[in-house]
Amino acid sequence: MKNLKTIFSLSVLVLISACAKETRQDNRPEWIDKPDGYFVGRCATHEKDPVAQEQCAYRRGLADIAMSKGDSADVSSKVDKKNIEVSGSIIDKWHDKSSDIMYVLIKED
Repeated sequence: MKNLKTIFSLSVLVLISACAKETRQDNRPEWIDKPDGYFVGRCATHEKDPVAQEQCAYRRGLADIAMSKGDSADVSSKVDKKNIEVSGSIIDKWHDKSSDIMYVLIKED
């Protein structure tokens, strides 16, 4: 009887861990959560098309760069306090298809 309980418990644990692996996105880049000196822009579903979604994510990443300099900025990268120019290059990008969020990794120029 103890062996049956042990086998059942192990089966449940294996099933739970298998379900957890299925919901986890193994292909999600690590840089989304740990950009290591770079900036990450994000944009959810865009009304126009995927190109507009990527451009939106890029603008939001540029706004993050401006805010890191102590200025406030909106998503169109207009800076409130100073008239400074912010530019960056896209290093990598990833589209989370399940939630339709575009991520771009940006290096400040």
